[in-house]
Amino acid sequence: MNINNLIKKFKEDESIARVTQNNLSNFLSCNEVGISKIIAWLLDSEETHELGNKFSKAFIKQLNKKAKLRLSVNALNKAIIVCEYPIRHNNQNRRLDILITTDELCIVIENKFGCKEHNNQLNCYKKYFEDARKKKQVSSYFVYLDVNYAESGEENTINSDWIALNYDWILDFLNENIQSVAKEAKPVLSEFRAMIEAHDLSDDIDELCLNHHELIDEVEQIRQEKVTNFIFSKSSFNLELFKVYKKYQWIFDWLISHNKFYHNITLANDVCNSIRYKNTVKYNITKNTIEFTHRDTYDFAEEQDIYWGSYIILKTVEHENRYSLKLYFNLEQCDENKKEEIKEKIYEYREKTIGSTAKRVLVLEYEDVSKRSLADRFDELFSILKKLQKVYVIK
Repeated sequence: MNINNLIKKFKEDESIARVTQNNLSNFLSCNEVGISKIIAWLLDSEETHELGNKFSKAFIKQLNKKAKLRLSVNALNKAIIVCEYPIRHNNQNRRLDILITTDELCIVIENKFGCKEHNNQLNCYKKYFEDARKKKQVSSYFVYLDVNYAESGEENTINSDWIALNYDWILDFLNENIQSVAKEAKPVLSEFRAMIEAHDLSDDIDELCLNHHELIDEVEQIRQEKVTNFIFSKSSFNLELFKVYKKYQWIFDWLISHNKFYHNITLANDVCNSIRYKNTVKYNITKNTIEFTHRDTYDFAEEQDIYWGSYIILKTVEHENRYSLKLYFNLEQCDENKKEEIKEKIYEYREKTIGSTAKRVLVLEYEDVSKRSLADRFDELFSILKKLQKVYVIK
């Protein structure tokens, strides 16, 4: 497809329009500096938002909870807060997104609103403070704040010296305090809240990768090279491609990261479209596997804050056209009163008995499955999964 048609298709995508419809986000959605300035403004108790130290107290509470600290909630009342603070380390010029200092502590915030850590930033920043402040007898804390950060998953493995937070606590704070802010500040914070809510493309990201795979590949070339090299060294430079990347940078940064799973995304989509229960399938994609479960199982686990009780793991075996399928049941997530009933159900499909200390039980598996028979085998396992979940999912 022509590159301009790819760009047009992307701009007209309803999901993209939904997350870029706010006036504020038109200017700040791809600009972490702007987002950092809003956060720093909220952290300053003497600023014009009229919230006092409410936001800084909420921030300290998050640090205490996540890192098991015992900082006073009023620790930032007299803090100096600076954005884009310049440092020089190992002959490299860098900037800290947010630097907070008081007489008793120092907090560095690395803020991510779309793109990920790069160039070993986190290690560099921490080493700089170890060298520069080794004679300063105050505590230093390093916070990695990422709108896309999840508590688990290989894509969100953060240096253990950093306290990793997502934006959920900021969204909760805005929901609780939006009516208390100064009249002039309310429109800004209302749109900031909308930006955080809209930034969650998790329900659409696979579909976006499927629909815009070619464009994402083209945009990745721009992101990986220095813009000056791209402009002056390439025989042809598509200005429209560059402009669409800059306008939707945080979206593309996320899509590029997820697009490396394109083969698995396509496979999951094919499986879901080929079985009888396609509207009830939920799945997670990781580097080597796809984990499927039933929507009721997924929703129940979300409500109970536990892992899925029953799920299917699909894995590619050596060659892309051969697969393995395994149906598991997690007895640990089962109510004690339900375990015997579940075990009886599992006995119908499993030859081996289940030990008394078993937690994750392999119910049924198929190895070396061809692409042609994959949907039928999956359909069979998924129908068993539905029967098993009826025992433990409370309606």
